[in-house]
Amino acid sequence: MISTGLLASHPDHHELADELAARRRAMADRFAQYLEHWLPPADAGDMAVFLCTVLQGLAVHARDETGVGKLSAVAAIACAGVLCSVKSCR
Repeated sequence: MISTGLLASHPDHHELADELAARRRAMADRFAQYLEHWLPPADAGDMAVFLCTVLQGLAVHARDETGVGKLSAVAAIACAGVLCSVKSCR
């Protein structure tokens, strides 16, 4: 999984860890570009990092067998936060 892959690794694997970090940054950049349709660029960048953070946290909790109901509740809270931010910027 890209979002949590090689967060900690042996120094011999730094090239792969760097590649996965670049992919995580690219994902946030793509989110930010999309969000710029509704938010100012700085806010879109912050929101993109927020969304990536939530997705990574969801991935970890799903791996640890957190129930679908709780994961769905977290996703709903994140969506509400995004919607609230978008509405306040209009």
